[in-house]
Amino acid sequence: TQTVSDSSLLQMYESSVEEVDDGISQCDGEVRYSLEQVTDEQMNSPTRLFMITLALVGAEFKDRLHYYMKAWLPAREFVQQVVQSRYQVINISTLHCCCCPWKEHLFVLEKQLKLDVLIKFVLYPDPSGHWRVQCVPAGLNSFQNRLSLLEEWRGGIPGCIFVHASGFIGGNRTQEMAKRTLAPRSYIAD
Repeated sequence: TQTVSDSSLLQMYESSVEEVDDGISQCDGEVRYSLEQVTDEQMNSPTRLFMITLALVGAEFKDRLHYYMKAWLPAREFVQQVVQSRYQVINISTLHCCCCPWKEHLFVLEKQLKLDVLIKFVLYPDPSGHWRVQCVPAGLNSFQNRLSLLEEWRGGIPGCIFVHASGFIGGNRTQEMAKRTLAPRSYIAD
């Protein structure tokens, strides 16, 4: 079993070093920004440049480690609990979650738990106290949904704050309205 720190460090490596050191250009064309301007005086001092780089990499490392330890890793346990109790909350194809990094964990857990019906929607409260209904994408980096909100709802329906034009997310004033938003879609399995 991996420890919390092992899991966090592995995730940091996979999401930073592997993504950056893959031989693929990080941008199309010329880089349009730099993180820090280097003066001519600094250019003549390899030690100074090294210290600037070390500070930059160190800050990035600390920031990512903090994210993985305080947000990403705790979210996995939370998402797993929610996935396993989903039948008690709304229905088999909807996940009642919180505003946390859930997507990656959901895809991994669906495979690990060998779910017979993939989850299509996630409900969660937003920072303003309203409720979101978000479609689960077909893949981690996909803009296609497993199942979108109804096309005739896009732009909004009575009782909702909005439904995005692409149908991937909708906002509702209450949790009950968010659940009702899904009622026509919630029986649909794979």
